[in-house]
Amino acid sequence: MKRTFHTIAEICDDYKLIGYNHQQLELKQYSINDIQGLVSGYRPHVLIDGQEKILWCCGNSINTNEIILLPPTDWPHPHQWWMKGKTELRKKYVDNLLSCDILKKKYVDFEELYNELVSINITQGDLFRYDLARRIGYCLGIRPQNYVYLHKGAQKGAEELHKKGYIALPVGWEKHVRIDIFSSIFPNIDAIDIENLLCIYKEAFCKLKTKS
Repeated sequence: MKRTFHTIAEICDDYKLIGYNHQQLELKQYSINDIQGLVSGYRPHVLIDGQEKILWCCGNSINTNEIILLPPTDWPHPHQWWMKGKTELRKKYVDNLLSCDILKKKYVDFEELYNELVSINITQGDLFRYDLARRIGYCLGIRPQNYVYLHKGAQKGAEELHKKGYIALPVGWEKHVRIDIFSSIFPNIDAIDIENLLCIYKEAFCKLKTKS
């Protein structure tokens, strides 16, 4: 993140131009039939002007009408770095999902899917559960809507905005908060993208002035 932002509005505009498109393209890698990919995630590769690049290195040059998303092969996703080369661990989680029929069930909303993953005791932390639920949810046509999940980078971003007076996180919150907490600063941005934005721009929030 090299650019300096002076306002929340500038950050939102930048996200809508870049981060939103990145997330949409990344999610297109996943299929409900590729359970191993859902578990580990992939580092997305794209073809731009005949050159292969990692999606997140494309910056603001991305044009979703011209970019070609290459077939996923490079695993794991950076969030799941601890899974690199560990094919048996990857298989263990795949078997866990299959034995519980997680991918065949019907879910009312994203929260029900996320809680189902909690119930089968996937033990590598909340960020892994969220990423896994996000990928599965994309394939099933459900996504976070009413709540923004705050793990790792997204949590740091939210806490920085809280400290500077842009939002008010509720006392004793756990795992997620209601989307309306962010409605005044992130209007017309969905919960799944607010989570992504909070993580991407967490360092930029540190440089913003405290709200008077």
